[in-house]
Amino acid sequence: MRCSVTPRFPIRGRRVAEPATRLLLVEDDALVARALAQALARHVELVETVDSVADALRSLDASRFDLIVTDYNLGAGAPTGLDLARTLRARAFALPIILVSGILDERLRGQAAAAGVDACLPKPCGGDELLATLSRMRARAPA
Repeated sequence: MRCSVTPRFPIRGRRVAEPATRLLLVEDDALVARALAQALARHVELVETVDSVADALRSLDASRFDLIVTDYNLGAGAPTGLDLARTLRARAFALPIILVSGILDERLRGQAAAAGVDACLPKPCGGDELLATLSRMRARAPA
């Protein structure tokens, strides 16, 4: 699944991208991906969604992104969000990575930190929590 969601107008007079942010969302569940993309599109310039590590790597090779939000479990037997983080850090990608997971525990948090993940959120995560984390990551993102 590949789709891009670009907001057409500001919501409630808010500037859509302050600062402009291009976000790559890696989520294998189409319903979750659509809901997250629509919620995030109100707060960033662009949300591109993909459903696998392979598609994420292709998107990153083809386009510039400022942040990545990735699910941990991307399907039975498929590479995980941690695999994506490890690959990106090995390639010297410095962009912030946020991992979301329905099985987030201290062990996974430790593995995520070792893989170069910048923040972990439980799934489902609340919109306010996700937006606050995005704001922190935007502030830390390389220029």
